[in-house]
Amino acid sequence: MTIRIWHIVLFAAALIVSSVALAPAELLFRGSEGVLTFQRAEGTIWKSTLRRVDLGGLDGGDATVTVSALGLMQGSIVSQIDFAGPDLSGQVRLHAALNGDRRIEAPSLTISGMRVQGFGRVASVTRLTDIDVNFKQQACASARGKGDSDVLLQVAKQVGGEAPMLAGNAVCAGQFGRLMLQGDAANDSATALLDLGGDGTGNWSVTYRTSKPQLAASLIAAGFSPGEQGGAFNSKGVMTWLPY
Repeated sequence: MTIRIWHIVLFAAALIVSSVALAPAELLFRGSEGVLTFQRAEGTIWKSTLRRVDLGGLDGGDATVTVSALGLMQGSIVSQIDFAGPDLSGQVRLHAALNGDRRIEAPSLTISGMRVQGFGRVASVTRLTDIDVNFKQQACASARGKGDSDVLLQVAKQVGGEAPMLAGNAVCAGQFGRLMLQGDAANDSATALLDLGGDGTGNWSVTYRTSKPQLAASLIAAGFSPGEQGGAFNSKGVMTWLPY
């Protein structure tokens, strides 16, 4: 039998993939306080379970993580994460290539009972559907999908007011992949932006415009700051969307 160079290369590739895939899950998922935390990681990098996941304050329950063998052989970590918690349920796929390219997919993701400063857990529902954002050389190359949320509507109900339902689509906005949700109701308007960067970080902001004193006071209680323009109130923050 003649041993050819491609036999050696194929054997070496299979050996590397096997050793990586059978390594403890803790080597891949390290967590970050305030962003992604979990009680412990069980299983291997190939298939693991993250116990008692907390994602930015959302209870994701026990999350199942599956890593693609084909992706590893092609020099990329492609992981599918299935959440089954009371706050966070659904599926997310993360792609991280050695050349720096990134991709995030959320075929169906639901955030229930979001916690709002000053109001506690609000009985709201935020849905992301068919989200697919691609990054090439750290810049957004394509983006699609949609989202909707009634969190502001539910907050307003607690103080006897009205607020808009938010809805919108994912687009590329310069270097960022952006999900922009907007809505209008009872002469008020709101815009929520989620900007994802190709380096795995991101930022979010919410701008609410109202002339109603009671609702303005509620927004301030929820952590909003008065904007430079009269009647505008803003809230913003930073985040990490790639956990490794």
